[in-house]
Amino acid sequence: IVVDKEQIKQVLLNLFLNAMDAISENGTIAFETRVTNRNNSKRYVQMEVRDTGEGIPEEHLEQIFTPFFTTKDEGSGLGLSISDRIVQEHLGYVEVESKVGHGTSFYVNLPLEQPFVNRAKDAE
Repeated sequence: IVVDKEQIKQVLLNLFLNAMDAISENGTIAFETRVTNRNNSKRYVQMEVRDTGEGIPEEHLEQIFTPFFTTKDEGSGLGLSISDRIVQEHLGYVEVESKVGHGTSFYVNLPLEQPFVNRAKDAE
């Protein structure tokens, strides 16, 4: 896949920091990658960040990518919205599955057959 590695590093850093905040002392965080198909046509590299934390209440799931939305005492509420925007700029998408009391999985999906864009050349 073709990505801006610094931007994707920021996405994963945000997801790992959120997972660390969500887990207890004995909690776990897992990271997996795989190739998936969307609607049996377009192929994506999928990166999953999964934690055994407290989970996200269903009523918050639709808001978590909204700028400045947070349920934490500290933080700006920008991490997930920025991460979602970065992934969309890479022609991908983010999905989330969560169950209160059991944890959360974030799936970052980036297209496998994405055309290479030389942004440095476009800036000239």
